[in-house]
Amino acid sequence: MGTHLFRSCSAIRIRTNAALVAAAMLAATTLIVSGCAGDGKGLDQNGELLPPPTPAPVAAFTVIQDTVFTPICSVCHGNPGAAGLNLTANSSYAMLVGVTSVQVPALLRVKAGDPAASYLIHKLEGTQTIGQRMPRGGPFLSEETINFIRQWISDGAPMPVNASVTVSDKKEAIGLPPRGLAVVVTSPTADELLTVPPAQLIVGFDRQLDSTLVNDTTVTLERAQSEPSMSLRVAIHLFVPESNRSTLVVTPASPLPAGDYTLRLRGSGGGALAGLDAVPLQMRDPYHGGRDYTLTFTVEVSR
Repeated sequence: MGTHLFRSCSAIRIRTNAALVAAAMLAATTLIVSGCAGDGKGLDQNGELLPPPTPAPVAAFTVIQDTVFTPICSVCHGNPGAAGLNLTANSSYAMLVGVTSVQVPALLRVKAGDPAASYLIHKLEGTQTIGQRMPRGGPFLSEETINFIRQWISDGAPMPVNASVTVSDKKEAIGLPPRGLAVVVTSPTADELLTVPPAQLIVGFDRQLDSTLVNDTTVTLERAQSEPSMSLRVAIHLFVPESNRSTLVVTPASPLPAGDYTLRLRGSGGGALAGLDAVPLQMRDPYHGGRDYTLTFTVEVSR
C-alpha cells in the first residue's frame, strides 16, 4: 500500500472520530415523526397517526468516508495521494476494496469479509510489519472507530448505497439516453511524474465493469520510444476484483524502466470496454459510439 496507508501532517491537529461515528450511526437509525394529532396532518382515514417514515439508511462506508477518510486521511492521501493511494470521496472505495497492498503484496488493502486479512486494519491497529502505524504520528483512531471499520469489512465491504445505481440507470429513469462508462479515478493520476516504478495501475469507474470485455485488445500499456510515432507495448496482467467490479487493476509483468507511458482503454469498435449495462466507455449519446480513454504518466527513477 506504498510507504504509508495514512499520514497526518504535523501542522494540523487531528481529532479522533469515535464521537462523530457514534453520532452518524445515531442519525442513520433515528426515525423522523412527520405528523401530529393536533393539526390533522399525518393521520390515516380513521384519524389514527400514521407510522413515522423510515429515513434512507446511511451506508457504513459513507460514515467512514465522512468521519475518517475525508477529514483525516485525505490530508496526505489526496489526488495524487501518498503511496499512490487516493482516499478522497468518490475515489477511496476503488482504491481499497480488492486491491493488492503495494507494501505487503500478500494482503489486499481491504479483503471483503475478512478484516484480519485486510492491510487497512493492520495499519490502523499498528500490527503491520513494515512502515508505521497510521495516521502517521497519531493521534490514532479509537478502538470504537476501528471496530466500526472492521464491521464494515466483515459485512462484505459494501459500496455506499447510491453507488449501486449506475449513471445509466439514473438517466433512463428520467427519460434521458444513457451515458457511457466513465473513469472517475486513476492511480497514477494524469501526467503524474513518478520517481518509483508503480507496482500497479488502478482505474476506478462510475459503475461495475463487464469483466468479460477486459483483455489485451481493450487494455494496453505502451512506452514511448525515441521516434515520436513509435511505442513499445508493455506486458501487463489485468484483474477486476470480485468484490469490487468497478475497479480495474493493471499490473506490469516487470518493473517499469524510466520513460513516458500511456495506458489506453479502448471504448470504440467491437468488444469495447463497457459496463454491465452494455453502454461502452465514454459514449456520449446513442448516435455516437464509445471513445478511447488514455492515461499518460512518466517514470523517472531516482539514482
